[in-house]
Amino acid sequence: GVMCAMVLTFTLPPGVMTLLPVKVRPGMGEEAHWRIVDRICEFSLAQRHRVFWVVLVISAACSAMIPLNDLNDDTIEYFEKGVPLRDALDFVQDNLTGVDSISYELSSGEPGGINDPKFLAQVEAFAQWWRAQPRTTHVLTFTDIIKKLNRNMHADDPAYYKVPEERELAAQYVLLYELSLPQGLDLNTLVNFDKSAVRFVVSVKNLPSRELIELDEGAQAWLAQNAPGIRAGPGTGVSMIFAHLSQSNIYSMMEGALVSAILISLTMILSLRSLKFGLVSLIPNLLPAAIAYGVWGLLVGQVNLAVAAVFSVSSGIVIDD
Repeated sequence: GVMCAMVLTFTLPPGVMTLLPVKVRPGMGEEAHWRIVDRICEFSLAQRHRVFWVVLVISAACSAMIPLNDLNDDTIEYFEKGVPLRDALDFVQDNLTGVDSISYELSSGEPGGINDPKFLAQVEAFAQWWRAQPRTTHVLTFTDIIKKLNRNMHADDPAYYKVPEERELAAQYVLLYELSLPQGLDLNTLVNFDKSAVRFVVSVKNLPSRELIELDEGAQAWLAQNAPGIRAGPGTGVSMIFAHLSQSNIYSMMEGALVSAILISLTMILSLRSLKFGLVSLIPNLLPAAIAYGVWGLLVGQVNLAVAAVFSVSSGIVIDD
């Protein structure tokens, strides 16, 4: 659609203008808005040295604060306190398990492998690692069921609240548990059909996108180093989907806006047939964004998806003008 609009802009209006009886009204430059522009131009030319140095100092100071920005996104922060959705999410965070969760598929690599004591021990160690993280609020793991069954089968002795050391015993516990469930219920929410993998779910307090992704990357690094018997992919779930989506969009929109400004300057070089004027056109295209993001870094410090979108939209309007 954008490409078609560009082609039509370069072809249709010029052709129509040659056919229409267009007349230039005399005194057009005396209209109010043109008079204001003329005054600005006259002032800038008369005080060009002072204007240059003032703008240079302001631009340099603001541009130096751009690194204070953090490319990050927090979905909950889009809603102001007092909005029913925001209040509900805050209540869940303060009183229940949190609003973000990460799911893993932990595979043993063989049918019935979830009964292997070594596999269960590594899953349990992974659960303990997650519980030690300060942002974790709850861990749903298959090993908790196995540990409770082992304790129950030993007269509720707390010393047996651990993973069984024999594979056959773990398999019997799983069968016993499945037979005791009400009709229509089973372990399919935690265990796959051939019992080769288990589902592992972590609930965490609300985190911005980048911190959530970094937390998942830390979990994967721990698995690779400490649980060689577990085959696990990256964390998934709605929270992880939107975390990756927002981060990808933020970086893409920022890069796209910068690339578009450079391409527009190249277009100016070709249109004006002047390398100097084309490069000079970069200044009014990029400097307002640099100043704005410098001030934003000082006052707010977080560039989310909405702010990145504003950059793209405003730069398009400024460049068109």
